[in-house]
Amino acid sequence: MRSVRLNVTVPPAVTALAEQRALGARKAVFWRRAAPALLLWPITVVVVALAVTLGLLGWHGPALILIAVLLVGISLWRYGGDAECVVVYEHGLACCIGRQLRSVRWDEALYSWRGKADMAIMPQKDALEVTGASDTPDLTGPGGRILLRRYSGIYRMLQLVDAELQPRAFARGQARLAAGGQADFPPMAVTAAGVFVNPGKGTIHAPWAAIDSYTHVGGVIVVSAFVNDAAKGRIAKQWFQGLVADATAADWLMDATNPDPGTPAAEKAAELLAEDIADDAAEVGKRWQKHRRQVVLQGAAFAAVVIGGAAITTIHLPTHGLGYTAACSGHGASRAAAYVPGGGGPHPIDFEGGSGGFAGVSDNAGVLDGEYVGWAPAKATDVQLVACVTGVQTDTLLANCVYVGGASVPMDLEKYTISVWAARTGAQVLAPREIDGDDSVCPDTITTVNGRAPSEFYSTLSLTTVQSAVAAAVTN
Repeated sequence: MRSVRLNVTVPPAVTALAEQRALGARKAVFWRRAAPALLLWPITVVVVALAVTLGLLGWHGPALILIAVLLVGISLWRYGGDAECVVVYEHGLACCIGRQLRSVRWDEALYSWRGKADMAIMPQKDALEVTGASDTPDLTGPGGRILLRRYSGIYRMLQLVDAELQPRAFARGQARLAAGGQADFPPMAVTAAGVFVNPGKGTIHAPWAAIDSYTHVGGVIVVSAFVNDAAKGRIAKQWFQGLVADATAADWLMDATNPDPGTPAAEKAAELLAEDIADDAAEVGKRWQKHRRQVVLQGAAFAAVVIGGAAITTIHLPTHGLGYTAACSGHGASRAAAYVPGGGGPHPIDFEGGSGGFAGVSDNAGVLDGEYVGWAPAKATDVQLVACVTGVQTDTLLANCVYVGGASVPMDLEKYTISVWAARTGAQVLAPREIDGDDSVCPDTITTVNGRAPSEFYSTLSLTTVQSAVAAAVTN
């Protein structure tokens, strides 16, 4: 059976690889996640709501266990399983997914492609020979690319990588222009004459004089060129838009190469590239601080939901009794006092249940009206027994209650079922017993609503009847 490893530190194999490749000091660690964190909220809300429901129904133990399982599951999602991380170092990076390791030094990278939230790095051939080219799809693309996607803090990671790779790509492009007249940024090439796209493969070419403007957004370059329109004359239209290798460096190299007087010289372009990267770092820094604040706030909200839910699951719903309704379903409560069958009585008893016509069994404190003093629990934790009372109303007429003004209200029979349970264990002490409501005395007064009297009354249980029904358990 495979053991669970908690990913709270960089795997030793990654550190060893970084030392072997002389990557220098570590800058940052980024962990890969299989599922977005936003999924945690709906899952948490559903689980906590279910736990609260169970708690309010009296299933306090299962409710707390459900919340504990939620917290363990989140911990395993966050830290469990095989390590999947990218570690950025001073001179390169190393990444690990499971047991697959890859690394690349900054001076070994041929190209990098940056999307909205991912990056691919193409190492030189000799770098692949050093580390071994993996065929794992999640790690390696065509030609041995190292793919970086779905990592926490991905934008900060992309900025750190770009800060190292783009100045090198710019300098490499300048050198290739000087030596061979062409700097490749697949699928684009920059030359002294203009810009080529897909050189050698259905090449399209725009000379500098035909180019109106160009810019890069992330890893995408957009180029507008002049065309002749029969109706409008010479106008600028989008000529190319696509993902380009080392797009930031390509953009500034185009500025340095474009003979248009409005573009900067090569030396100035290099300075502007550095400023571009610095601005990106500042923006990512602000986003990172905002993200950290959001994490803190969401963490506090998450803790409030979980802790609040856990607290609610321990609350006993208030009833006209003392909160031992769950005992009527066979669920004990650890806060109750122990009931020892055959032991000396009387055993304090709580009455739970009733019906619309059940007026004479329990008062607001859960103590039987007029019951013997020794039966009444002084406090909720003294309760040993729970009498569960249910009523079923019938159409059997017992009497007509006549009042001043001519109002006549029928008194019908209500049948009751009484059972007795041990409050702590939920064990049944007395089997259910069905009893007719024997108190059919009409109320002295009635309350009318908009001049209308109640439609009917139902018989209740007299004090003597209730006491005799439960006496065997209470007094032993």
